Amino acid sequence: MNHQKNKLLTLKVGPKAGDRFPLRYESNASIGHYFHNQYKKFFPVQDGKGADVKDWFEIKSKEFKFDKTHTSWTIGSMMEEDILRTNWKNTHIHEKIQIQVQILYTKNPNQVRSVSVYNFSENCTQALLEQDYKDIVNQLSTHSTVQGWEQLHGKYMHIERVEDTDQWKFRLTKKQMQMLKNAENFNNIFTN
Repeated sequence: MNHQKNKLLTLKVGPKAGDRFPLRYESNASIGHYFHNQYKKFFPVQDGKGADVKDWFEIKSKEFKFDKTHTSWTIGSMMEEDILRTNWKNTHIHEKIQIQVQILYTKNPNQVRSVSVYNFSENCTQALLEQDYKDIVNQLSTHSTVQGWEQLHGKYMHIERVEDTDQWKFRLTKKQMQMLKNAENFNNIFTN
């Protein structure tokens, strides 16, 4: 990723806070596809592994619920065996957590509540995420398998088992994102 792309702070195109979208999009998955399609008008958005707009940013969307303020953002999923044998920089999770465009929306009415750009690409932030990944791999390699749903925690991200499978979702809570932002700002005080 070149230096200019690392400086992405906002997008002048695509969904904006206050925009309404058709009521026919009811499920979270169909709404996510709708937002991807909106960005396809301006960028080469891909649907495979890795960042949605390769070498630029990942598009994430989530329903805003007034009674829940601390729901996590999913980064992506990996099979357990792939987590155990793949180093951080070779995972598609690493690519997905460089720069994220996060869209919060409501249903009934279907409306964009906010669009935020989170830049996790700074070296300090990536070092923290890489250490977390290593800690999660260590936990995963020594944990006893539990049927159903479970979590393993790092400081800055965590994983949740997709119930009764060998697949894990990498996730970030709002608090974890704030901790990463604070760590990045703290580091920038001491660098040239």
